[in-house]
Amino acid sequence: MTKRLIGIAPLEIDGVEIAIVDGIVRFSGVLSMRDPSTTVTPFLRRIHSATIDSGLRRLTVDLSKLKFMNSSSIRSLVDWIEWIRREPEPKRYVLHFVTKPNLTWQETTLSAIQSLGGEHVVVQNGL
Repeated sequence: MTKRLIGIAPLEIDGVEIAIVDGIVRFSGVLSMRDPSTTVTPFLRRIHSATIDSGLRRLTVDLSKLKFMNSSSIRSLVDWIEWIRREPEPKRYVLHFVTKPNLTWQETTLSAIQSLGGEHVVVQNGL
């Protein structure tokens, strides 16, 4: 079922890597681009499309190795939530974010993302 997700090559750019490992979207490094809409957002859009095509109902996004994400990059996550919400109900899925405890930016950001995403976002500290 996750075959289409496996075929997506990692994105490595400007100190951040986003890769799909064992069906989990893993972020690592620092994501502080001025304009992630030209690289990160299209990459996340490909993951979204592959998730829809695969019929997945849940996708884990591991942020535990992401040290920092600036506000411009956070917008890419907000866009992702919006794409899910615009899908017909049978195609919507849950983003299950895994965070690192005690990283203030993750607690603050993911709390807001969870409020925005409602039933389509789950946040968990650690795997």
